[in-house]
Amino acid sequence: AISPDPDLLEKMREACENYKLGIEHKDVDLCVESDLLFHRTLVKTSGSKRLIEMLEGFHIQSISIAKRGPSYWIRVPTYLDEHYSILDLISQRKGRLAEKKVREHIRKGAKGILE
Repeated sequence: AISPDPDLLEKMREACENYKLGIEHKDVDLCVESDLLFHRTLVKTSGSKRLIEMLEGFHIQSISIAKRGPSYWIRVPTYLDEHYSILDLISQRKGRLAEKKVREHIRKGAKGILE
């Protein structure tokens, strides 16, 4: 279950704002760090150890992809929009819709890694 814990929501908001700054300044490190913080915080709300382990492997891949090429910069605005959407749904206590959005976000991210 996804908890709308105010402290965790604030961390996720800050991660989104930093991600946005990273995009604006083309700062790959800030983008990747902010993305990882958003996902770690999101996973923390679920309490799933399996998700935490999967997330670490995913971010190792995303770091290498982000540093590889310009296609990363094409996708990141969409990822940021999805983060805000997930955050809004959690804030509104719309757990099922948030989970659906998270699944879509993960699928898109995995597809981006495989392309």
